This record gives sequence, C-alpha cells and structure tokens, in this order.
Amino acid sequence: MKNQKEYQEVLRTITAVERYINPRSVILHHYSKCGQDFYAKPIWLVGKYSQLPIIASSIRLDKIVVIV
Repeated sequence: MKNQKEYQEVLRTITAVERYINPRSVILHHYSKCGQDFYAKPIWLVGKYSQLPIIASSIRLDKIVVIV
C-alpha cells in the first residue's frame, strides 16, 4: 500500500479516520459494524496475519438479560 486510497480499498468495513502514513504508524480507525473508533497500525489490519480489533467481536453489554 502506497497511499490512503489503496489502504481504504483493502479495509472494507473499517474506515481510516486519520491520514495513512505508512504500515507501521498508529492511526485512528472507525469500525462501521459496531460504530466504535480505535487506534491500530495498518499492518495489524491488512496482510497475512491480519487481526480485527477486540471491539469487532465483543458483545454489547446492554443487551444481556440476567435471570435469577
């Protein structure tokens, strides 16, 4: 990836909020499925060993009902 446009095309449901600098710089992202913002290095999100942030798979606590 050489620029912001190439990086955004690879991300799909995640939007880079801050300008893409290089694969190792920490930048702000927005995950459209849950509406959360998070900081990550592009190299963590794209590539052979890519990882989604924990918030992407977390459950919403306000939807849990506890029956006693």
